[in-house]
Amino acid sequence: MISFKSCPQCRGDVHKARDVHGEDASCFQCGWYVELSRDPLSEMALDELRNSVKPTLTKAG
Repeated sequence: MISFKSCPQCRGDVHKARDVHGEDASCFQCGWYVELSRDPLSEMALDELRNSVKPTLTKAG
């Protein structure tokens, strides 16, 4: 869906789209971009990945 003159940055035309990853909006003129919603399953997978990778700290000297 296109919303004419609705970009908060430049008052350009914003295209709203939905795909398997969620919903987003972007401006044709200036490139402004925002994620409106994300797929909850993708969020869960990202959280699991973040939790499985633990940073390792080494003591210097």
